[in-house]
Amino acid sequence: MNCQDAIDVMDLAIEGSLGTGVRADFESHLAECPSCRTYFDHLHVTRSALRHQRRASGTSPHRETLLETFRKRFNRK
Repeated sequence: MNCQDAIDVMDLAIEGSLGTGVRADFESHLAECPSCRTYFDHLHVTRSALRHQRRASGTSPHRETLLETFRKRFNRK
């Protein structure tokens, strides 16, 4: 597994959704690549912090614009 492959599956790794073979390759890559290990650690900490972040009351005036942009860019309904 190379760095790009590792980055592509980091979200699945955090969620515990990697298949057995991919998980072994991913863990092996992290053991050998300090850059990816650091990136993975930072991603994990960031996602954990965001999960525990309280949501602000009210809705951002830009929310609908951002959602529409996302839907158009990624062909989501």
